[in-house]
Amino acid sequence: NRVFPFVFAAILMTLIPRLRQKSMALLCAPIPPERTTEAVVVSSLKPIFLLAAAGMIAAWTFITTGPEGLERMMANERPPDEQWAEAVTAYGIFWNIAMAGLIGPFIEELVFRGFLQESWERRWGWFPAVVMTSAVFGFYHPHFFAAFVSGIIFSSLYRRTGSLWAPIAIYSLLSFGSLPGRIAMTLRAVPGGPGRG
Repeated sequence: NRVFPFVFAAILMTLIPRLRQKSMALLCAPIPPERTTEAVVVSSLKPIFLLAAAGMIAAWTFITTGPEGLERMMANERPPDEQWAEAVTAYGIFWNIAMAGLIGPFIEELVFRGFLQESWERRWGWFPAVVMTSAVFGFYHPHFFAAFVSGIIFSSLYRRTGSLWAPIAIYSLLSFGSLPGRIAMTLRAVPGGPGRG
């Protein structure tokens, strides 16, 4: 379950004075006005890139394993009825809105870009720090490749703007933007739901 790391990180950043001070310092840096356009362009191009990456992964899977392999890759672990029943509970709604769209991006960007990347950059330089941070970010998420590439984009945007608010904002927008698609896919998969016989 991915809730434990969020709670653990939030507790550490709240209780340990040095982490709390560092978090506040990172969050006090606004996006410079001359970089706002760049942040908007990146936020509008990132979903297109992720769709292209998903298409490439699906095509590669189809070519190398055939239709059965692609179906296995796309199959959900839990039945759609069970996913839908959980999604429409108060907990499910809270999880999708609060955790995926607000708390997740906030905590993850503080941890991955603010703490890990900065400390690794001091030790090994910018490029190795970005690759390592993005790899850890990718392993933490269910879809490694998409998260790895997102990590590189978030790291680059953080470096260009000097503010964690740029990657936090883009991450939050993408998380909120994916909610209607996740709901629609779940509805289509439910027997008797829209698009089903």
